[in-house]
Amino acid sequence: FVTKRPPRPGDWLADGGPGEGDRGGQDFDAFATSVGLHARTSRMARAYMPSSARKTIYLTAVPPFSEHSGAPALATVASFVKAWFGLPCQVYHGTSSPPKHGARRRGGREQLLTTQINSWLGDVKAALPDAFALLALTGADLYPEPRFNF
Repeated sequence: FVTKRPPRPGDWLADGGPGEGDRGGQDFDAFATSVGLHARTSRMARAYMPSSARKTIYLTAVPPFSEHSGAPALATVASFVKAWFGLPCQVYHGTSSPPKHGARRRGGREQLLTTQINSWLGDVKAALPDAFALLALTGADLYPEPRFNF
């Protein structure tokens, strides 16, 4: 993957293109308080932004992908994420794995309880001092609460 190039003829932001007027963008205060970061001020929103200390995006698979699952290799996804976001991206190979309680089978497919995964991701991210984000990829079906039946 290559990093984003400057606009070229025919691109949205190119000279004379329909998005040429959008090139100036918006300042950080306007962005941070308008994109749903649940922050009323730009100072609060900065906690949701990468910093020099917290800039690495980590990826993991839940449950781990096998070579024959048909899923892309996490290293391939990491190279895309790095190019897209312009931040370092690594595959997380930690020793802990997400809890299996809350997992169930419906319609012949494994379903994973999202609250369990989110809790585990939060604990792992807290132990990674340079982590801006820890993202889990899955081929399993997800459900938000035990009362949901789908």
